[in-house]
Amino acid sequence: MIRTQLTEYVDFLLDLSPPDVALLHGHLKDRFDVRPSFDGAASVVNPGSTVGVIRLPSGMQLEIQPKVPLRNLLWMLSYAYDVPHLMLDDTVEITRFEQVIEIVADAFARMVEHRIDLGLYRNYIEEEANLPTVRGRIMIATDIQQNVVLRHRTYCRFTAYSWDLPENQVIRHVVHLLSGWGFSHRLTGRLLALDSQLDEVERVHFRAADVDRFVYNRQSLDYQPIHRLCQLFLEGASLSEEAGDRSFDGFLLDMNVLFERFITRALKDRLGAPFRLDDQVHIKLDRENRVQMRPDLVVSRDGTRVLVADCKYKRLHTGEHRHHDLYQLLAYCTAIELREGLLIYPRHLADLSTQISVRGVDVRLRAYSVDLGGSTGEVMMELDQLADRVRFWGSGIVKSVPATNHMVSLAV
Repeated sequence: MIRTQLTEYVDFLLDLSPPDVALLHGHLKDRFDVRPSFDGAASVVNPGSTVGVIRLPSGMQLEIQPKVPLRNLLWMLSYAYDVPHLMLDDTVEITRFEQVIEIVADAFARMVEHRIDLGLYRNYIEEEANLPTVRGRIMIATDIQQNVVLRHRTYCRFTAYSWDLPENQVIRHVVHLLSGWGFSHRLTGRLLALDSQLDEVERVHFRAADVDRFVYNRQSLDYQPIHRLCQLFLEGASLSEEAGDRSFDGFLLDMNVLFERFITRALKDRLGAPFRLDDQVHIKLDRENRVQMRPDLVVSRDGTRVLVADCKYKRLHTGEHRHHDLYQLLAYCTAIELREGLLIYPRHLADLSTQISVRGVDVRLRAYSVDLGGSTGEVMMELDQLADRVRFWGSGIVKSVPATNHMVSLAV
């Protein structure tokens, strides 16, 4: 197997086979930018904000590294998805992305094993079956259709106390898919054993968005961290969105999504009363309610919205004006009637801390970057400082500034 290492947001010249190019141009067109080289003899591949591992049809394995240390990436995953089992002691060295995947899969296996030891969540479900004895209510029309000859059976609808529930089915689905990844023999054996232990749970295809529909009670509350990892694998693993097996092998993580979840969790933990943070708020731009928008974060103070923010994990070249980001943020401020808008960037991609005052209206648009490259303690301090800024900007004590256009000052 040929292993090729890439880095997020960096162009790489690769000798790809036609099936490789077809895969990257087709199934993965939203994750990779692929174009012919200048002389047409090779392909230029840029993974953008995608990191992870993918095995191409030719046998080449691409390993895309983030620009933040892998240990920091693992901590971001642990924090953003609220799964403390991912944390490692400082003696463990992480040099390859495949180690990150195995660490997350190992934590997932341990959590599922623990839940099985406690007993799987069960609940009452309604079932229908053609039974030798009457159970529950007889479905007369169906019974007549199916049992004209076989009168020794009765078609019934009944309630059963079962663990064959969606909450368990998604776990079985992810366990089964991970068992075919090719982890270490020990972890693969554990995943195969779990798949066998869950054989009374139907294997049903799930999408990542399906996990958001689960509602938890006291008996199923501890399923939340397990389901968060299920969602992570369904979002990030290169698993076919069609029912059935994987269409190709890989685990691809969108750093945009991780950065947004990471910042959201950090601010929710830090803002405190009288502030409240709402994420993914649906708003309308126009009075006719035809144009929908969804900013990443909306901050309220004492029940009144005071600031809107968007997280942007993107590389900004020197001298580049973030016009699109600013226009989008201004649209949010206009629709919600807010004076304060904030763009949050990772510092290794956009090192800036600026403010502009929009001409003709009392609106301030700010850009602020967070350093993700330091130690855990240093990153926590960065998040503390971000929360302090958000509280200050949302406090209502910031005075208006003259309406001047400082758009050019936003160049890095």
